[in-house]
Amino acid sequence: SDLATSIFLQIDSTDQALYLHWEETVPWHNVLYTIYRYNPQTASFDSIDTSSTPYYMDNHLINSQKYCYYIRSTGYYDDSTITRPLYNQSQICCGIPYDNIPPCTPLLSGETDCIDIDLWWTLPNDSCFEDVEKYYIYYADDIKGDYRIIDTITDKYTLEYHLKNLKSVIGCFIIVAVDSNHNMSEFSNRICFDIDSCNPYRLPNIFSPNGDGINDMYTPFLPYDMVESVSMHIYNRWGGLVYKTTNPDILWDGTNQFNNKKCAEGVYYYACDVREYTLYGIRVRHLRGSITLVR
Repeated sequence: SDLATSIFLQIDSTDQALYLHWEETVPWHNVLYTIYRYNPQTASFDSIDTSSTPYYMDNHLINSQKYCYYIRSTGYYDDSTITRPLYNQSQICCGIPYDNIPPCTPLLSGETDCIDIDLWWTLPNDSCFEDVEKYYIYYADDIKGDYRIIDTITDKYTLEYHLKNLKSVIGCFIIVAVDSNHNMSEFSNRICFDIDSCNPYRLPNIFSPNGDGINDMYTPFLPYDMVESVSMHIYNRWGGLVYKTTNPDILWDGTNQFNNKKCAEGVYYYACDVREYTLYGIRVRHLRGSITLVR
């Protein structure tokens, strides 16, 4: 005759639910399974439901509380002379539900005025708030950089974040939602800001260092953003160097830096290498042009 075994019950835990599933090797046909759960108030097992398949999800449970079950199958042999129905019972098996379901994934948006960054996000629906305790804000300073947590938002109904008076707005942000059991959502979409979002570094072609308080100092057009440093060299028309600096503000007052004499009116030439912050790291931009000095 065929070898028969009892039902072997197993339980998988999830959030406020237990997934019961069982295996069996029997020479008869099982058509129905009755699920019994232990009732601590009566100190006995109660029938809670039936299933026609070898699995069952018991929902609406309390996390961290222990629940015990067994399964009774109802079946029959093909041989009609054998008494029907035929019952078989599993072992008792227990499980504890716990929250292992991540929260909803936020949708992130953002904008910058090149000084501040404003981030805001939404959740797919209002019911998502039930499973959120806080948010982690992640930042990477370039497109290939490693993300690190820069802040935590502990109010689940706060859906915005602001960074003020930044030296550089270059970088990328993502956000995740976190529940009370430390389950994290998937990373949100990525929001990145590059130098193209902001004011470029540009140089004028004329200035008048005559002491009238108007345009007395040669500087770049303001405002400018995302400049780490410059290498600025200014030459007279004979190719003689009259001024050099690494200060992005330049601040040339029309004086020959090497003899402290006022430079004559006329056309001067500059070569300026600008080191700029970008999403892809520091980029060097080469500026070449002329400056007309008028007194």
